[in-house]
Amino acid sequence: MADNNRSGLLLLLKYLQKNTDDEHVASVADITEMLETKGINGNRNTIRDDVKALNDAGYEILANVGPSNSKLYHYGARPFDEPELKLLIDAVSSSQFIGVKQSQDLIDKICELTSKYEAERLVARVYTSERIKTENSKLLYVVDMINEAIDAGKKIRFQYMEYNADKELVCTNDGEWYENSPYAMLWNDDRYYLLGYSEKHNKVVTFRIDRMCIPQIMDEACTPMPEDFSVPEYANKSFKMFDGELQQVVLDCPNHLMKKIVDKFGEDFEVERISEDRFQATVSANVSKTFFGWVCTYAGEIKLVGPEDVCKAYRIHLRKALK
Repeated sequence: MADNNRSGLLLLLKYLQKNTDDEHVASVADITEMLETKGINGNRNTIRDDVKALNDAGYEILANVGPSNSKLYHYGARPFDEPELKLLIDAVSSSQFIGVKQSQDLIDKICELTSKYEAERLVARVYTSERIKTENSKLLYVVDMINEAIDAGKKIRFQYMEYNADKELVCTNDGEWYENSPYAMLWNDDRYYLLGYSEKHNKVVTFRIDRMCIPQIMDEACTPMPEDFSVPEYANKSFKMFDGELQQVVLDCPNHLMKKIVDKFGEDFEVERISEDRFQATVSANVSKTFFGWVCTYAGEIKLVGPEDVCKAYRIHLRKALK
């Protein structure tokens, strides 16, 4: 009898979580029918007692009075509100580094956090299969291994992949194994990156996680993070323009692009008004092809003012783009 009571309590909880919400309720008859299909007898009194037990345990099961003074039950407060779940689903759906199948699996799990009725609304306008997605189906395994290595303070070794001219994903440098002391994983510009110390390059480097093969955790302990290195500072100041030398660069910009400069470099930079409709910003940027490409995005609206060696390198970069 005690086992039946425990089973009935869990079945009632799961039933109310899935089938009820603020707009959908379950009658005593509905609950009794569900319990009987599971071989458990239920009635108004046992259901009332089970609801009380669930409320005492911290779950919010609300009871309303229906026709003929009958009780109507529904699940109340949930860990996530519907707008919050929608936000999570949209993030998963739009993320390029999560594959189509993995995205759908994650969305299905998120939907289990609410009723079936709210779940239908949440996925009604999700277009995962139409988004640009990674083809790396092992992404979650890669993330899991990196997390395990970070927790254990161990180095990892892995092979890295890139697309060749035939649009085939192949290992770089003839299958070279990279060794790295992993410090953190960063989500930036809809990409997921490993940030860690490379003994080969004698500095902190980044790798796109969706381009990594499943890493192996080594017995060797990680190289300690340099004392003067800050992960947030690295991400905020230079991550979007990595693989170059960090320099102070002066940009001549129209007023309407101030929001773009702040989006790219944060608010910690010097600014000087040079005319009614333009300003100069002195920013810290890793001068590289990535940086030059970003400047080109604005088709001449943003102009490089200095230093002169950066301006010279930018002119060379532009000439190389012409046949």
